[in-house]
Amino acid sequence: MNRFEALSEMEGRTDSEGGGLAITDAITASRGKSLAKSKTRGNTKGKGTSEALMPIYSDLPTSFHSKDNELYMKGEMIRNLPVGRAVIKYRAANTCITVPPPRKSAAR
Repeated sequence: MNRFEALSEMEGRTDSEGGGLAITDAITASRGKSLAKSKTRGNTKGKGTSEALMPIYSDLPTSFHSKDNELYMKGEMIRNLPVGRAVIKYRAANTCITVPPPRKSAAR
């Protein structure tokens, strides 16, 4: 469907002489408007490849000692500390401190 609107203005003048000479002046103005509609249909196809890592699960040793064995050994280590030594844990840090022995009281 095409639609076109136009406006034209013309002005002319002719002068003639006996010698057969003709002069014409013309002024033309035009205006146009165009309307269009469009529909597009189509298909798109694509191809590609990808790679992924395949995990391999197998039974592997997680430590040399079991959890119960580790707890037993740490308990033995704490029991074998000399008098006046202590292990403390503050936030995420473990440390060992020395505490002065208690004073003997003379009130007996």
